Amino acid sequence: MGVKIDELLRLVVEKKASDLHLEVPSVPLLRVDGVLTAPEGAQPLTNDDMESILAEITMPDQRNTFLEKMELDFAYSLPGLARFRVNALKQRGSIGICCRLVPMTVPSIESLGLPPICKELILKPKGLILVTGRTGSGKSTTLAVMIDYLNENRARSVITIALQ
Repeated sequence: MGVKIDELLRLVVEKKASDLHLEVPSVPLLRVDGVLTAPEGAQPLTNDDMESILAEITMPDQRNTFLEKMELDFAYSLPGLARFRVNALKQRGSIGICCRLVPMTVPSIESLGLPPICKELILKPKGLILVTGRTGSGKSTTLAVMIDYLNENRARSVITIALQ
């Protein structure tokens, strides 16, 4: 296999990219500060590259699910370095993969500059909190820091629902 997925994912961490986009016949693309950029010397991906990458980062049962549904969401880790939320899908006869970097630690509400109302809302005994926005706007991070704050201050059950 010519494409080394772990090397590309290490590059995501090194370049502080939020995402890695892989699709045929494009070169691998990193999303850095919202801008898609190709790594130096990157070559266009082939169907064989994509099939090899999917086989490398999934388990057999996941590949079976992918073959059945033509889409798969899962997690992939580089131990000690980073975790990724991965979406694989079949598009125009080939596999496309997007890897989103998931921070190893959850920042604080203060470090994100969220308004103090976030602390008040998450500590309410009942209610519904909706966090909406475009891709990459910080929805998951906002919820993660709020739930982390709740876990530090109260013993509660939390139900999350993600709609696509």
